[in-house]
Amino acid sequence: MTRRRAGWSLWFVLVVLLLGVVGVEPASAQQTPPPDTIRACYVPATGTIYRIGAPGLPSSCLSQAHVAFAWSRVSSAGVVAHSELQGLDADDHPRYLLLGGVRNSNSGFAVAGTFGSADALPASGAGTRLLWYPAKAAFRVGRVTGSEWDLASLGESSVAMGVNTLASGQNSVAFGENTSASGPGAAAFGLSTSASGSRSVAFGLGTTASGLASTAFGTGATASGLFSIAAGIETEARAVASLVIGRFNAIGGDPSDWIPTDPLFVAGNGTSDAARSNALTLYKNGDLTIAGTLTQSSDARLKEEIEPLEGVLDRVLRLQPVTYRFREDVNRSREKQIGLLAQEVAEEFPELVKAEADGYLSLSYTQLAAVLVQALREQEARHQAELAAQAERMAALQSRLAELERLLAEQQVGAAAETSAPVRHVAGPEAR
Repeated sequence: MTRRRAGWSLWFVLVVLLLGVVGVEPASAQQTPPPDTIRACYVPATGTIYRIGAPGLPSSCLSQAHVAFAWSRVSSAGVVAHSELQGLDADDHPRYLLLGGVRNSNSGFAVAGTFGSADALPASGAGTRLLWYPAKAAFRVGRVTGSEWDLASLGESSVAMGVNTLASGQNSVAFGENTSASGPGAAAFGLSTSASGSRSVAFGLGTTASGLASTAFGTGATASGLFSIAAGIETEARAVASLVIGRFNAIGGDPSDWIPTDPLFVAGNGTSDAARSNALTLYKNGDLTIAGTLTQSSDARLKEEIEPLEGVLDRVLRLQPVTYRFREDVNRSREKQIGLLAQEVAEEFPELVKAEADGYLSLSYTQLAAVLVQALREQEARHQAELAAQAERMAALQSRLAELERLLAEQQVGAAAETSAPVRHVAGPEAR
């Protein structure tokens, strides 16, 4: 029924009722004056009106769907202005109920119903429609080519808009085309996205959020781990509470249990599903793996108060490298490792040690490299100084050796001369 037709029906029935109230009556009836207020109910399903509140009539509307209204006793002309109808506003008939439970008004409309009732679904199957089903508090707008909006596919308190959108989970939302929100509190947006995990969200093109409270957005991204996030192109976040970005990452991790050696943050740089790889992987135990070179900004133009580092060799020599394992109650890898103790380093190089928020000390091994370079320089300087001193000592020894050789040669020459001289005999007193 259109609004105008319903209005004419309402006026027609009102006139009939008014004529029955103020028209020609038997003499016995004329002795009882008409009531000051006439009460009636409007039936939206049929567009008819019936009297109430009079002798022999119902005292109230026979159904909650019927609209009660009233008007004051009028003149014999049997005409009453619509503005004088009590229970109906000044517009044509803005408060009467249309078929199916719609209440129209100047400020819009409200659709009432009973949640959990056994009322039949007004429409099902393929079609283009706007659907409000109070029994499940489900709202649908758009077009479907299948059973996406049939009763079995309507989640309680759900909303679906677009083309072939499915919101079968309780409190779920689906927008776009071929999107599916089947998990409780799930939301799917875009094209061919799926949010099957409880409280999961899927955005973009062909994304899937199957883990509890997981999020997937991009193209073909999958968040299968609990509380995981996958973003980018064909990425997958499988480990619990992991974050994956980039494209075609190497997939790994447990989707339901926290494993210290599982990835926590991954930047994928693969080229296809058959050639998956990671540019960077941060593990839950704190280990970090990168596929390229780690660099830091070190331009002299960015620095001030530049001073040479000196006197580090002896301090480095006092450091004791050790092998160790992290304690079992620490969320770190239990593999045997090589390193230094931060407390010992702090005694020699406090600039390399920092206290974290939890009170434990951390050591900057990257800055330690500069210290080791200077230690090598100082070691080399000492070595060169020792070589120079040795050279001086060697030169002195060579000089002394040469002098000894000269003296020895002179002695040898003298001895040879004495051996080759003739012997003269001098006659003694006896010879005389």
